[in-house]
Amino acid sequence: DAIALLQSAATRYDTHRGLADYRDRLLQNQAHDQAVTAAEAARESGDLEAAVAAYRQAVAAKPSTELAATLRVVESEWLVQQGLALLADHQTAEAEQRLVMALGKNPNNTRATEALQQIASVNRMQAFIDAGDAAMETEDHATAVQQYENALALGSNAEVTARLLDARVRKQLTEAAAALEAGDVETAQAYLNEARKTDPAHPMIAAVADQITERGSYFRYLGEGDRALRNSEFRDAKLAYRRAQRIMDTQQIRQRLDDTEYVHLLAQAAAYIDQEDYHTAKALLRITVDKVP
Repeated sequence: DAIALLQSAATRYDTHRGLADYRDRLLQNQAHDQAVTAAEAARESGDLEAAVAAYRQAVAAKPSTELAATLRVVESEWLVQQGLALLADHQTAEAEQRLVMALGKNPNNTRATEALQQIASVNRMQAFIDAGDAAMETEDHATAVQQYENALALGSNAEVTARLLDARVRKQLTEAAAALEAGDVETAQAYLNEARKTDPAHPMIAAVADQITERGSYFRYLGEGDRALRNSEFRDAKLAYRRAQRIMDTQQIRQRLDDTEYVHLLAQAAAYIDQEDYHTAKALLRITVDKVP
């Protein structure tokens, strides 16, 4: 009912972003909760394929570190289920591949470890390396890191160590980019610092550092503009927003400028009404209507 009311209100007042945003959050939460319920039921019944699909829907609807970790555990269980079925069908190579993938998702999956111990394979280290390489190709850096660590647990290898360092840096820089996209410059900087400690000479670090500096300035001016707008300091707000726009001309900043101009005109019109200068107030209101029909 709340979603339906918000949908109606957002449609009627299409310039009111707050209503639309709140409606979208309710819809997101609803989709998330339904997917989690379906995932838990499927996992309980042993339908791990359906559980994985539902958990992926839940994570897509509402990203969560805890839920993402649960998804990796269930993905690992599903891969073990496949691996054991293949092993029972004497498809040893394919079974080993699934079990190796399972440990990439969850290194503490004892069923996967025990099943792999049943498979006498001198190529097990190479299987982990290949799995790490495959994960790197799809930019699944977390899995790649785990697979290379799995390989090195079986013996030292300089080439694999180099691949592990590269995967760790790429994982940290990917996390930095995600934090930056969400506007969390402090967290992005923390991930960048971790990457520098891992491999200071990595060629990707400089570009991400430049992005953090640029976005940091953008969000700083954006914040200054928001504070000025809240205090009805319209000229200062527009000045800060234009500084942000010179750094990155985004839809977000263009909307902020439009909204500030709209509110400023209304405030000016109200001031002229208080002074009983209705002619000027009417002219300003006409300009306002032209800007926001």
